[in-house]
Amino acid sequence: MNSRFAVFVQAIALCSCASTGITAGLRPVAPVGSGDRPDATWATEQLRVAAVQLREQLSRGGSEAHLALRLRPDEVTQLYSPEAASRVRNAQVGVVAGDNEARWVHLRSLRETPLVGFCARGARIAQQNGPDGIRVAALLVDRLLIVGAERDGLWAAWVEGLLLTEGGWRLSSAVPFASQVEDPRREHADAQLWDCDLGQRPRRDAPLETGAATRPAGP
Repeated sequence: MNSRFAVFVQAIALCSCASTGITAGLRPVAPVGSGDRPDATWATEQLRVAAVQLREQLSRGGSEAHLALRLRPDEVTQLYSPEAASRVRNAQVGVVAGDNEARWVHLRSLRETPLVGFCARGARIAQQNGPDGIRVAALLVDRLLIVGAERDGLWAAWVEGLLLTEGGWRLSSAVPFASQVEDPRREHADAQLWDCDLGQRPRRDAPLETGAATRPAGP
């Protein structure tokens, strides 16, 4: 009886996914938490992965990787309600800059430095067909500060507009190109202020790339 019930529940889940019309891989990961608050332990681990993934892709691929991470117009149509999708498409996002732009040059130069912390602001569960306009529940993050260490100090950079999908973290295409990925700064003021929803304070002895356990940090 239990096995039949499990199969029945799985079938319902599969039908539910299919009915959204969202392409496999693009579908948001089902968030863990209650209401609009993600579970701290679960979300902190997802954010650790985001910091590692985004630094790796952006430091290697520069503007090309940035463009690939942003949601395409057809993906926005799948993920968002018609009204929300229209707002995203009509956002003034500017133009893509080349790989010689300062932020990509600086990220490449810092590629081998260890990541030692991250700080998320605006981390929340967007409810299905809620104010964010997304068709299914998802983990959204307004801003993620990625923190790395050099021999004599820390560097940090903000990345804006994150969405967790089954294919990995993606970036909102409503955020302007120029402001979505910050030019890394040494002794970044926000790494000192540490005003976060969730995060891991910088720890040189526990670089993020090692998969070391992270501890939730409150505001």
